[in-house]
Formats: sequence, structure tokens, C-alpha cells
Amino acid sequence: MPDGRAIAFTASDEQGRAGVFVQDFAPGEDTSPSGRPLLPFSAERPVESFAIAPAAQRAVPAVTDATDDLVSVSGLGGIEPPRPRR
Repeated sequence: MPDGRAIAFTASDEQGRAGVFVQDFAPGEDTSPSGRPLLPFSAERPVESFAIAPAAQRAVPAVTDATDDLVSVSGLGGIEPPRPRR
């Protein structure tokens, strides 16, 4: 974080949702108990990366948008279907 007293990182919460956590930073100390969500977590839009404004007043997440669509197209000129292997 801009003040140098905490770090922000992507990780998964207890429900397996990817998001952004913030945790106190003290060299040589285990600060993992201080970890807490920085941004709301969503199962539908998992956070992939993020940016934090220099004054730490805003955080911007980049989320993944996966699709599971299958498209079939036929009748396009100049495109031939694959030939069976022999």
C-alpha cells in the first residue's frame, strides 16, 4: 500500500472466490492474521489483478469474464470443412 505499512494481493477466500486482500506488513513478523478483504468478492466475476491509486483512496479490480459458448457456423464462402483423416 502507498504508506508502506500493508500489502495488497490477490488470493481466494474461504468459498474459493478470487479477490483482493490487504494485510499488515512488518518485516520479520508473521502478519497473516491481519489479512482482510480489500474489495468485495464475487463468484461470477473473479478478480485477476488490480491497481491502487497513490493516495490509497481508490482500488480498481480487473476481473475475468469467461464464457462457455460453443458456436457452429456453416455456409461461409471460401471455407471448407476439415477432411476426415485416413
